[in-house]
Amino acid sequence: LHPRPASGRPARKCFQEAVRIEPTFCEARSNLGRLLAEAGELEEAEEVYLKLIEENPQFIPGYLGLGNIFFERASRSPVGSEDEKTYFEQSKNYYGEALQAIKVLQIDERYVAKDLATILGNLGVVESVLGNIADAEKHLLKSVALDAEQTSPRYNLGLFYQRLGRFEEAVIELETAIKLGRKDEMTRMNLGGMYIASYIASKKSDHLKKAEEVCAALVSESGCSLALENLCSVYYLTKRNDLAKDACEKVLAKSPDCEFALGALAMYYELAGNAAKASELRTRLLAINPDNFDANYGLAVSHFKAARWTDAIPPLIKCTKPSLLNTNLVPNAYVRLARCYKYAKEPAKAFEVIEGGLKRCPGNQLLTIEVDRLAEV
Repeated sequence: LHPRPASGRPARKCFQEAVRIEPTFCEARSNLGRLLAEAGELEEAEEVYLKLIEENPQFIPGYLGLGNIFFERASRSPVGSEDEKTYFEQSKNYYGEALQAIKVLQIDERYVAKDLATILGNLGVVESVLGNIADAEKHLLKSVALDAEQTSPRYNLGLFYQRLGRFEEAVIELETAIKLGRKDEMTRMNLGGMYIASYIASKKSDHLKKAEEVCAALVSESGCSLALENLCSVYYLTKRNDLAKDACEKVLAKSPDCEFALGALAMYYELAGNAAKASELRTRLLAINPDNFDANYGLAVSHFKAARWTDAIPPLIKCTKPSLLNTNLVPNAYVRLARCYKYAKEPAKAFEVIEGGLKRCPGNQLLTIEVDRLAEV
């Protein structure tokens, strides 16, 4: 539809001058809006796009730009808030307007394949967040089909499958995104986590080996990161616990407050039967971050295994409060919390917890199975 503009203030001045000279130059106005949005000036960008589509209602990039602005606003809103939901709904509406404009103009999809793939990919992400799983998958799959060489559709589809607990499919999409050139830290981090989750679900040993390779490389690059936690998980699953201890201590020597290292080291001592040392590390971790997921989850699991249901509930509530955390243990936390309420003779709260989990992770297989179990009880 139009090329991506150069960034920075000089580029902005160029587009502003182009618009001044020729106010009907839609591409310049659209690029100006995009530059403003990328600079965080969302209100100014929205004004540019709204005026653009008011005067040119069939100019597709205007709707795409507005959809992206409201998506960004949703991303900045508190997770699970009404504002977040409202902004996602507005984003969905504008992406839908873009698709409608393509339909009205009767444009052959082949001529706008890349842009249509972007619109459908973004729309698929929004539908997923809003819990519209069937529509999300339909849009994401078509996004991939339209532009099989683009990395973002593959990445979005991989994260979608991750949320559903369909780890094998998530691995395939993330691997493909990396092969196509998407090699950023977050993509590789997610792939490492998916290898581990896939191994736990299917016991494919080669996935553990791949997880170790990916996570070890990331730890070597960045030290204190989620990759360290994933690497230690591989060591624990393969009974090489001392390697996990060494990796954590190496990172802590440089970053004493590294939450990932403290959490993984606490697991080492718990597995070694040294509950006191594990508790000491988790206490230290909670002093750094009272809401740390791993510390609260580890504490809750200890209570859970000892059938101390009421003691396990407070840390599990912290684990399930709205956040951007995307670990595979989030659905497990909802399940454990629901079971604690069930064992504590509060079945209504158990159902409420699972419903909350399904709103956060729509279609997740583990949570769906738990709903059926609770219904049987």
